[in-house]
Amino acid sequence: RRGVLCAPPIALGDSMLVVEETVSVSDLSGIGDSSPLLPMMARGVVGRRTGLALALLAGALQGCTFLPLLPWKAEMKAQGIIVTGFDSFFSMGIGLYLSSTLWLLTGGAVKKYRGEKLDKVVLRPALFSGVLYGCAALNFLFALMLLPYAACVAFAVGGAIAVSQMWGVFRFGEAEGSHNRRLVVTSLIGVLLGVVLTGIAA
Repeated sequence: RRGVLCAPPIALGDSMLVVEETVSVSDLSGIGDSSPLLPMMARGVVGRRTGLALALLAGALQGCTFLPLLPWKAEMKAQGIIVTGFDSFFSMGIGLYLSSTLWLLTGGAVKKYRGEKLDKVVLRPALFSGVLYGCAALNFLFALMLLPYAACVAFAVGGAIAVSQMWGVFRFGEAEGSHNRRLVVTSLIGVLLGVVLTGIAA
């Protein structure tokens, strides 16, 4: 398999020239410990591991997002109060806004301390994503009032995994090759089977 390595830019007056060199995997077999390619490959491996760990942590946190609603729902039921999805949606939205604002202020303060510029804020796509998330959260809250927590989370998370896998495969072409696509299909079948079994058990 051949890849493209970009050499450091070469200054030519007021312009910059980026030199691309095609290198095969066999060309990398004889590199020494002092080769500049090793840090690049090491960063790639560390980056993938870090991304995997963060993704797993995000999934664990999202799985516990609606867990605090369970004791509140039980307390309201004991008092004879019927709760709906709207009752907690506003407070949940306030929590999202406060945490995102705190994150922006903290990140801006850290960048200012380091002398870095604050990244340009993405507005319209982020707002659209927020609307989609709000609709999904509202539907989840209504489902949580009608279904057991385990079944509701299994359906919501399993559906999210299925949709994200379809986007990744059919739109972004992330699973290239028949072998990778078979792995994706196998994992999708496993997720859907787990969701169905959880729903039957609940």
